[in-house]
Parts: sequence; C-alpha cells; structure tokens
Amino acid sequence: MIIINGKPNDSISALDRGLAYGDGVFETMLVDNERIALWQYHCDRLVSGLSRLGMDVDILRLENNLRIALQRSNSKGSDRGKGVLKLMVTRGSGGHGYSPLIKPKPNIITIYYPSIFQKEKDEMKSSQGISVHCCQQTLPVSLSTAGLKLLNQLHYVLACQERLDSNVDEGLLFTDAGYLIEATARNIFIIKDGELLTPLLNQCGVAGVMQRLLVEVVAPEAALVVRQLLLTKEDLFNAEEVFLSNSVTGIWPVISCGNKQWAVGSVTQKLQYGVYEFLKQNTHFQYPY
Repeated sequence: MIIINGKPNDSISALDRGLAYGDGVFETMLVDNERIALWQYHCDRLVSGLSRLGMDVDILRLENNLRIALQRSNSKGSDRGKGVLKLMVTRGSGGHGYSPLIKPKPNIITIYYPSIFQKEKDEMKSSQGISVHCCQQTLPVSLSTAGLKLLNQLHYVLACQERLDSNVDEGLLFTDAGYLIEATARNIFIIKDGELLTPLLNQCGVAGVMQRLLVEVVAPEAALVVRQLLLTKEDLFNAEEVFLSNSVTGIWPVISCGNKQWAVGSVTQKLQYGVYEFLKQNTHFQYPY
C-alpha cells in the first residue's frame, strides 16, 4: 500500500530527483498496533537530514501521510496494524542537472508492508545470534552527510550483494582507513572490559534510531559506561560480546565472524530486555502520540 502526497498512488514522475540522483531522505519504521515505534527519534533524524539538504517540509504534512498509511494498515488481514512503514521525502522534480530548484516542491512517499519481517526467523536471530562477514566494500568518508539516512544507498547495496554471496546474516562495513563503522542495515556495538562501545559516526555511516536509544537511555539505565569512538577490526575480535541493532528488528547478538566466535552474552540480553521494557512503557515516543 503506497501513499504519495497524502493520496493512494503507486506512480511518480520519472523526473523526480529522488529517482534521478537519490536526492532525498528516508526512514524505515516498525509499526505495532497501528503505532510507529520511536517516531520521535525517527522524526529528529529526518528533520536533520532535510535541513542538511536544504529542504523545507512541514512536519504536520509528514505526519498526515503517516496517519493515512496507518489507517489503511488497519485492514490488512490477521496481522493488521503490524508491519513496517517506509517514509521517503524527495526534492521533487525540477532544476537543471544536479542544480536543484531554489524553492522545490518535495514529494512525500509512504509504503506500508504488513508483517514484512519474518517473525519466527527474527526471534531466532534475536535469541540465538547471527553470523557476520567483514565486507570488502568500504564506506567513503563524507563529513557533510555523516549520520544521515539518504536515498542514495549504493554502497550498502553492493555490500549486501557481497554478504549474500558469503552466505551470512549481515556484513560489516569499514572505511578505507580500516575503521569499523556499521553493518549493512544495522549499527554495531561491542562489549569490552565491561564498557559498551560503538563506532563514532562523524565521518560516515547512519546514526541509528535504536543506537541512539541504547546510548542515551537503555545502557545508562543498565549502569553501563557507553563510549562512541574509533574502532578497528582488532577491537572487534578482542570484544567479549558483539551485537547489532536497528529499530525494526531490535538487537541481534553476533556469534561468529569468520573463524572468530562469541557467545550470546549476559550484557546483550540485559540490553534486549531494557529495549523491550522501554518500548512497552514509553508510548509518548510513538506516533500517533
């Protein structure tokens, strides 16, 4: 089910700059019981991305598109109200080549996927862990767009192709200088000497919504010291525990990378429970509010 600019539609102009140049931003959000989990964090990142791209979009207009999509999700079979909602904002059409219009007319696209996530398989990965691969594909340094979730995601597409060829659950991405950044669709955390460490994303990578929740709320409530810093493959292989996170599937423990193996650790399990409790109790972070 697709909503474009507040109306059911499944087509958009071939001249749209999102299609031509990846000129826009997007969010992928968990929907449960017809409510978007962690909407406030998603909205913060979306607004930051739009500001960085110089696009002025009314938040009420964005939320109106979400409301229509959520209302229509209520009639989607036995799992109605549960699924994933993708929100894309493009700069719209117009401009000359790469040069955009001074006053663009952005397009807002929402796509609702009922129960897109495979619940049983995801629950197994959450409890038993996953295998990962260190990708040959690297992430380029881009100080002006570091942390944002842009429509142009070709480096992640290439990394996913590599991951599929390696027959693993996820791929880890590094910079050309060898710094660990993230996985193809998730942020990475390691436990080392009792501290929770996650890569500093000031050069590239996506500042994750679940990553933010863990760093700002869940880990401190669990009395964990949290540090964001430059990490290498050596740090990864010397870690006591490793896990990946995103806002749709939550926390997945990592149990192997090549010949290196880890157990599903107690700190990881504690954080999983902390996320579960936060989402259950803090409905003001959801949409509708």
